[in-house]
Parts: sequence; structure tokens; C-alpha cells
Amino acid sequence: MGADRIRNLRGLNERFKLGMINDLIDRKLAGQEKMKLATEELALHKPHFDRLCRELDAAREASPLPDEPASRAALNDLLLRVRLKYGDSASILPAATNS
Repeated sequence: MGADRIRNLRGLNERFKLGMINDLIDRKLAGQEKMKLATEELALHKPHFDRLCRELDAAREASPLPDEPASRAALNDLLLRVRLKYGDSASILPAATNS
């Protein structure tokens, strides 16, 4: 997705168009997030869940990314150099946003 990454489930669902996702999001926003699904609802969602898990597994297998990060030592070295130069203050970094 790169620069056009999507930051929320509704936005992501605009791309994938899974009707049941908006219903589940609405339920969660209404405060029912820990409510158990009825057997009929589970039966409705299970095939979609299984398909999406298979797609996710296939994407992981096809990914050129390594299973584990290969640059941990280099990242640690960079972090140490930044801390030595600027101190151990988080104020030098821009504030994270939740958008």
C-alpha cells in the first residue's frame, strides 16, 4: 500500500467491500464489542474469516520480507548514536498521531 496506506477499518473496507465488516464495526462502536456472536452469525462469518486467513498466509509466503528483522544491530547502533547526540529525550521526535 505504501504512501496510500489506510489507517482505519472502514477505509480498508472501502477497498475490499466486505459488507459484514461495517456491521461488526457498528456493533463495536455501539459498545457491544465483547458481545458473543450467535451460532448463526458465526456460521455466516466463518467462511469469510477462513478465506481471509488463507489470503493472508499466501501473502506472507509470497512476501520478499524476511521472517525476522535482519537489521536489528544497525537499528540499535543508530538509536545509540541519536541518544548520544541528542540525549534520551522523546521530545526530539514528532508526536505520533492516531489518524
